[in-house]
Amino acid sequence: MIGKTLTTLLLALAATLSPVAATADAITMIMNFTVAGGPLDGSAQFGLYTYDPTAVAGSGSETLTPVSVYFPFNGYTYVLADDALATVDFSDGVLLGLTYNATSSSPAQSVSFVSGFTNVTEQTFLYSLVGVPQGGAGDTGNPILTSEYLPEPGTVWYMPLVGWILRKRGKAAR
Repeated sequence: MIGKTLTTLLLALAATLSPVAATADAITMIMNFTVAGGPLDGSAQFGLYTYDPTAVAGSGSETLTPVSVYFPFNGYTYVLADDALATVDFSDGVLLGLTYNATSSSPAQSVSFVSGFTNVTEQTFLYSLVGVPQGGAGDTGNPILTSEYLPEPGTVWYMPLVGWILRKRGKAAR
């Protein structure tokens, strides 16, 4: 429990301190899912993306540029700069998810997030490991997503202190 809380705090801190400044109203979507298929079948994955909800008009099909993307996967950390065409997609104000496609050369692999059709719970993850047999049924995982509001950047200074306190409490409880 403490480890998950600390991870969430550190992810929020990383997103807040990203090169692109987040707005005080930014929403961070935290993605936790298990890969279903291929050589990494059953592996737990996490990542996050941040967007500015004030830019959503709430009518029709809309796409926004994410404020940040952070996705560590199989030895490489993917960020927003890895996909200049990344979007956060909406339909009539309903979040559909992240559309993101990127490759890395070391290790040689590609990852994709595909937005859902009616809501974010349908968002899909796809991956390909170059030179590794893919195992047939498709390398996908359906993310389970939760949203969290980012604190205003000026109030983030205390987050490392909170993490340190949680770690100390965890050691004291053992």
